[in-house]
Amino acid sequence: TNRGSLFLYDDAQATPGWVEPTSTSNTIDTRNGYFIFIRGDRTQTPSTSVSSVTSTTLRTTGTLYTGDQPSMPVNADQFKLVGNVYASAIDFTALPKTGIDNTIWVWDPKLSLGGSLGAYQTFTGNVPFNFSPLIPGGSYTGPNSVIESGQAFFVKAGASGGSIQLTESAKTAGANNVFRPLNNTPIPMISTKLFSATTNAYLADINYATFDPSFSAAVDGDDVVKFSNSGENAAIRRDGNMLIVESRPIVSAGGDTIHFQMWNLRQQAYRFEFLGTNMAFMPVSMVLVDRFLNTATPVSIMGAGAVSHNFTVSADAGSAAGDRFYVVLRAIGGGPLPVTFTQFTAQKQGAAVRLNWTVTQELNIAR
Repeated sequence: TNRGSLFLYDDAQATPGWVEPTSTSNTIDTRNGYFIFIRGDRTQTPSTSVSSVTSTTLRTTGTLYTGDQPSMPVNADQFKLVGNVYASAIDFTALPKTGIDNTIWVWDPKLSLGGSLGAYQTFTGNVPFNFSPLIPGGSYTGPNSVIESGQAFFVKAGASGGSIQLTESAKTAGANNVFRPLNNTPIPMISTKLFSATTNAYLADINYATFDPSFSAAVDGDDVVKFSNSGENAAIRRDGNMLIVESRPIVSAGGDTIHFQMWNLRQQAYRFEFLGTNMAFMPVSMVLVDRFLNTATPVSIMGAGAVSHNFTVSADAGSAAGDRFYVVLRAIGGGPLPVTFTQFTAQKQGAAVRLNWTVTQELNIAR
């Protein structure tokens, strides 16, 4: 491609910063660290948008790094990118260092700022922070001075310069996944809560439908089977399985359906609460179908907040049917309609409504 996906931090040039290697045929220098963007295997073309990627495994070969490593100099008032060469996490606070600020900077690919594909996270030992992440969210939920195996980190020297050394005594147990997951796109999700709508209202049950290109339409390990409660139950039914979490592919123009299954309902009033999360990444229209009342009710899940729908279970057995409700989802196309309306009227004619319209600049209208 015109630009590479691999960068080095050159602190020897007049203006330190990221540069592209002149060749990727050289032996990798893991002590200096690299910045690399992985889009998947070679079947995945570069893109300016966040999209599904293929799974990728990176390997290096050679002799395992053991023992104390040579001390690395850091120029005065400059940053240096250091790679953790050990097959173990290390604790920054235990590393021998001279003239180095008590702060580390790491790239967090799970930290989304302004829709970016990651951001720098800062950990400083200065009080009152004590290595707490300065930016909320991402890979870190609490104080951290640990550098993972294979992870690079920035340090900075003071006005007189300094040095830092990786040593065996700085190794620490445990591990944390701070590398980019397979798909960093927020997962669209629709949660459905079932409440009693009586005087003593209570949450009876809840289920979730999640959507991602990596999910299968079939029931597999990404789906979560529901345990039956002793009281009311509201699950998602798919291929005879009762699920509390159903993981589905992204809804296409052809649409998709969520089938609810309920049991142990009482003869009383109930309320559904539907809440869409991250739905901007999968714009859809949603219609709740009630087989008992033979109704189809639009449900707006693209806005903020939950949307309610009330129903009643009576002495009529059909009102308590387990498959009484299902939801129809259809993808919403982006942009305005390719047409300009100059007139639109609606007139009631018996049980029907007659619509009349006049348009200009009509383009690719299907119905």
